[in-house]
Amino acid sequence: MNQFADPRNYRFWLLNFALAAAYSGLATVTGRLFAAYGSLPAPIWPAASVALAAVWYFGRAAWPGLFIGATLAYWLYPPLPSPL
Repeated sequence: MNQFADPRNYRFWLLNFALAAAYSGLATVTGRLFAAYGSLPAPIWPAASVALAAVWYFGRAAWPGLFIGATLAYWLYPPLPSPL
């Protein structure tokens, strides 16, 4: 059994805290980049790379951290100016 899959293990919570911080931090930094230089052409979304690698490596144990990270990214994302 995967040591990260058991919610009673501290490693499960450590993994999800790290994923939430990485996902929301990268999304916020990318949003600030969009706000400063415009959103087109869009660069690679780094937070999606973190999510893909986490789900591939850790499986279902990564979903709570990614959900929390995406929620934090939604709340912390800077407002973008209208492209028109």
